[in-house]
Amino acid sequence: MLRKTLGAAAAALLGFTLLSAGSIAQDATPAGDCATTSTEENVQIVQQYFDAVAAGDTATADSLLDDDFQHDLSMPGADVPNDAGNTDELAGIGDAATANHEIVHILGQDDWVVVDFEFDLTGANLGLANADQTARVEVVALIRIECGMIAEAQFTTNLLEALLAHGYDLVPPTE
Repeated sequence: MLRKTLGAAAAALLGFTLLSAGSIAQDATPAGDCATTSTEENVQIVQQYFDAVAAGDTATADSLLDDDFQHDLSMPGADVPNDAGNTDELAGIGDAATANHEIVHILGQDDWVVVDFEFDLTGANLGLANADQTARVEVVALIRIECGMIAEAQFTTNLLEALLAHGYDLVPPTE
C-alpha cells in the first residue's frame, strides 16, 4: 500500500512540477539552433507553464516542455515513467489543475528559474479512502530553460510530512 501511495504521490508531483535531474547552468540559452532567451523571458516561460497546468491546458503546457525533458522523480518503491515526448509528464494534469497551487517566490538567474510553491495533495490523488483529506505540500523547484522551453529541473519537497498528514505512521524496521 505504501509503495502504491508513494507512486501516486510522486505522480501527483510529476503532474504538477515536472521536474528532473539538473546540470551546470549556462550564461544564456545556447545560441546553436535557437534564439537566446533572457532571464526575464525564462521566468515568464515557467510562470506560463504553471498557469497552463493550473488551468488544465495540456496543449500550452506541452508547448512549453521540451520533448526531451527528463525527470528523476523515481524513488525506491515508486517508479515514475519518463518516456520520450511529454505524454507521461502531462498525464496527471487534471489532478494538478485542482491542486490549488500558490507560487510563493519565483526568481531567475541566467537559464535557471527557482520556484518556491505549495499545492494541495488530496486523499483522492493518493487513492485513499478519505478522498477529501488534504495536506499542503511545499516544493522548491530549480528549472532550466533551453531554447525557450523547459528542458530539465530539480526539486525538493517533504512528502513524509504530507503522508503523515494523511494518517500514515512511521514504523521502525524490524530485525
